[in-house]
Amino acid sequence: MQIICTKKVFAVSFFCMEISPDKSLAKLQKKLRNTPIRTALFEIFTASKKPMTIGDLQNALLQKNIPANPTTVYRQVETLLRENRIQKVILQEGVLHYEWQEHHHHHFICQQCKKVMCIADDVLETAMEQLSLRLQQKGLYVSTHHFSLEGKCQSCIF
Repeated sequence: MQIICTKKVFAVSFFCMEISPDKSLAKLQKKLRNTPIRTALFEIFTASKKPMTIGDLQNALLQKNIPANPTTVYRQVETLLRENRIQKVILQEGVLHYEWQEHHHHHFICQQCKKVMCIADDVLETAMEQLSLRLQQKGLYVSTHHFSLEGKCQSCIF
């Protein structure tokens, strides 16, 4: 699949993350106390193929018959963030999403159907590293970056 941007064509690979939940859960349980909500959130994240909001996570917990208020879910998410099991994803201004992330990647959001696709692009990452180095020369140190593209997916174009 290719994305056309300002008359240049960039090859972008779309992928689905493959996770070994058993290994990761065992590692997490060695570090943290095993609670029903934490275990359920871990299962939700590893099974999900898309970033989720706190509300999405609450609904997923309810489907597992685990009621949890937003504060509890938020605290558990913060713990998983501190343990580097999940990452914050900014897909829309002012709305935080979270996802299990085995490796760094970005997102494409279809403006019509709202589908979110994970993308990895070595050319983009190289450009971001070069930009970070130029900023460092000006006394600005980049610790992380978030990048998403918006447009229409192939299904919505036709």
